[in-house]
Amino acid sequence: MLTIQKIGEDERIPEITALLNRAYQPLAERGLNFTAATQSEYITAERMAGAHTFVALQDDQVAAVVTVHPDKDHLIYRQPNTLVVGPFAVDPNLQGQHIGSQLLQFAEDQQLASTYALDTAVPASHLSEYYKQRGYREVGQIKWDTKTYHSAVLAKSVRNVPYLIHPVRTQDCAGFDEVVQEVYREYGFTYDPEGYHRDLFDLDAFYPHGFWVATNENGKVLGGAGLKHDGSEFEVARMYVRPSARKLGIGSALMEILIREAQFLGAAKLNIWTDTAFGDAHRLYQKFGAKTVSERICPGDPDQACEHGMVLQIQECQIP
Repeated sequence: MLTIQKIGEDERIPEITALLNRAYQPLAERGLNFTAATQSEYITAERMAGAHTFVALQDDQVAAVVTVHPDKDHLIYRQPNTLVVGPFAVDPNLQGQHIGSQLLQFAEDQQLASTYALDTAVPASHLSEYYKQRGYREVGQIKWDTKTYHSAVLAKSVRNVPYLIHPVRTQDCAGFDEVVQEVYREYGFTYDPEGYHRDLFDLDAFYPHGFWVATNENGKVLGGAGLKHDGSEFEVARMYVRPSARKLGIGSALMEILIREAQFLGAAKLNIWTDTAFGDAHRLYQKFGAKTVSERICPGDPDQACEHGMVLQIQECQIP
């Protein structure tokens, strides 16, 4: 009989360590140096500390294990209400019996966060495919300094939210440009792809401290925003949401991400410049505690639009 349950931080460490070593050994033999393939009991205990660990037990023996934990090593991992999946393993002698799927579903059903994210070796494509079949989407790649391989970064919304927010990818730029054009048509503004809006075609390069987009299950970009850095100042940049995707909480979720990341980077405040016509945006920023302190004519804007200047003191911000 299979039993799935959460265990304490210091439970079954030797058994879990042995299971992880066995399960990841075939990957190690392929030259993929997953930590779990060789980790000691000390490392197991370290990785379980402060985490949520779930096990599938068969005849009181650990048949599978998954840990979900907070992390700060990647932009998506630092997003509010996000937990990282891993390590995750099934005893090699019990694989193919859907034990791992039941265990991962159990962990997701706890809804400990709004987003679960993970990374796994690109050469082990079967692992990425497994997660994709379970509703995870690839949202980028990364090369960790300690690994011999590149990793695919995958994420999943686990609270039935109709979008996933993640760091922008090259393929998202065209979709976000479409969002901006849609908003500009709504307000009768002038779109200037050769000048004022040239950043939209390479968001990752123009916003090295982070740009995030909300995409639906088909990958359509619904909105986005980034962090602009100028000297010691951080600024909310390019906050736009499609008219058809408003009232879904995208703006608030993006603001929480920007605040969290600015705080991580050591910023004391966030500057916000917003067109005076954007009443809904002003209310959004005010909801988080931003205060209007000035006005200006937007530099570079072909319409010479008037903007409110707002400041959000991060230590005083109000997370709704």
